[in-house]
Amino acid sequence: MTEQTESLTPEERFWRDPPWRGGRTQFRLGLSQIAEDEWLDAPIDEGERARKRRLLETRRDAVVRRVPGFEALEAAAAGFVAGVLRGRGVPAPEAPATLEALALTVPDDLCLLAPSAEGHRLVAACLCAPSYWRLGEKIGKTMPGVHGPVPGLNDAVGDMLQRFFDNLPAGRVFRRRNFLIHQSDEPFHPEDERWELPVTPARCPSLFVRSETQTLRRVPDDGVLFTIRVQSLALGGIARHPQAAADLLAAMDRMSDNERRAFGAAHHGVALRQYLTSIINADADS
Repeated sequence: MTEQTESLTPEERFWRDPPWRGGRTQFRLGLSQIAEDEWLDAPIDEGERARKRRLLETRRDAVVRRVPGFEALEAAAAGFVAGVLRGRGVPAPEAPATLEALALTVPDDLCLLAPSAEGHRLVAACLCAPSYWRLGEKIGKTMPGVHGPVPGLNDAVGDMLQRFFDNLPAGRVFRRRNFLIHQSDEPFHPEDERWELPVTPARCPSLFVRSETQTLRRVPDDGVLFTIRVQSLALGGIARHPQAAADLLAAMDRMSDNERRAFGAAHHGVALRQYLTSIINADADS
């Protein structure tokens, strides 16, 4: 990251490099290697820590789940992460650490996968910002089971993802980003979006782009840690970034039918296209 980029706000960095940059669509691995110091690199602010703590106190069954028998794997993985954080001067829980204790030290959600004969399974997680999924329905499942409710996703990336897990080398971190359109910026969103009001181009600026930055890393003892950091931005911000608008329109054009369904295009697609086109046309006229 250049010094000039570092001086930008997180919102400005997002619009300059959105997850759909260049017209990229959703159903792809899109993994790229990142440096060690980019992993879990953002501090958690007190508001987010308090939000997570409230969920742990009031909705614990919804945000923390474990498969019995993987306590040692979780302790080893959590201890490894805590050691990385302490090495950076971040206060982290001492052993035996847990995923929920760690989740109060970083803005990310933490999910632990373990290898099995059927593929990697989700065996432990602290998930305080789900996007359209419920942890209780996913815990213990392999990746095809986790992704099953999203039509076409397993066909598009299932085999590649399992090969990636099988061959993921120790000491390397990989990252990907996705995006959805939501009606609010509430982080805890396990239920499907309900689009009760008609979406018009005039309403689009009040919608939110919700993007997850996800990382994958092998951790002791033979587990894979999947981290999820959510960023929500008012869609109206894209009006100042016509290239981001053009790229999002291109991504929508390239989406398969299954990708459009997962994106919610049936609810907001027509209005969003009109809104993005108006931004692009205004830029061309200026």
